[in-house]
Amino acid sequence: MKKKNLAELIRKLEAVDKGTATIDRLICETIHERQCQGCNYTRSLDAAMTLVPDGFHVVCLTTADPDMSPRNPASRCRVVLHPNINNEKGWKGGVANCEKAPSPAIALCIAALKARMNIE
Repeated sequence: MKKKNLAELIRKLEAVDKGTATIDRLICETIHERQCQGCNYTRSLDAAMTLVPDGFHVVCLTTADPDMSPRNPASRCRVVLHPNINNEKGWKGGVANCEKAPSPAIALCIAALKARMNIE
């Protein structure tokens, strides 16, 4: 998995309005470097949690709108991942975050991919 590919994927995720099978497949293929189907990373918090690298935990998952309904375009979500105290993964930057995304799952995907990108 190349940092350039992750950076490009993060840019694409930051531009989406909602999760789709197409972007989920792209995430899977970038992470696993093979063809993938049936992934729900951008549409499921449980699936998005599987992208969080070992040694990290979710510190903050918030939304600007208490109604996190996908029908509500005003919903903007934020996620912060923090490395565990005993993190041995070579993390060089404190936290990985996503300041604004249309859903909690997409925000978590972005933060998790940023964390993966910064692991040596």
